[in-house]
Amino acid sequence: MAKQRFNSGNGDYYSGFRPAGGGQSGNYPYARGMNNQNIVKRSGATFGTLAKGKYEGKPYVSAWKKDKRGFFVLYARPYEGTKVKENKLGTKDWMNLFVTITNRTTMQSYNCSGLLDMGSKRLYIKDLNQVVSRGGKGGYWGIHVPSKSMTR
Repeated sequence: MAKQRFNSGNGDYYSGFRPAGGGQSGNYPYARGMNNQNIVKRSGATFGTLAKGKYEGKPYVSAWKKDKRGFFVLYARPYEGTKVKENKLGTKDWMNLFVTITNRTTMQSYNCSGLLDMGSKRLYIKDLNQVVSRGGKGGYWGIHVPSKSMTR
């Protein structure tokens, strides 16, 4: 059986193939169509180790995020009560860090605690249900959506 064709105005396409706006297929580039719009990065993160001072060699996290509420900067660092703990299965090492989030638009600060997964380099902030990771290009800071295995 021959494939049926249809014409959507942008050209001839096979049936079952629906272009995502403006004639581009699938998810390329992020279903923005033929507008050739640049994809704007809205968050970023860097992970590193402290070079000098009282906590030399310990990890830190620096991140930024821009949304409709303003421009936010996060800095997570060790403190006197910082400890490295292993989970019950013995497969992951966690370190608690002191997290400061500053809204650079209003200059308000919020302090809380975060857990750093030493293996995957992810910072979890349970109070705000957020995660900071080095995934993607330049890192990510946003809402934490747990996988199915974490919700059981």
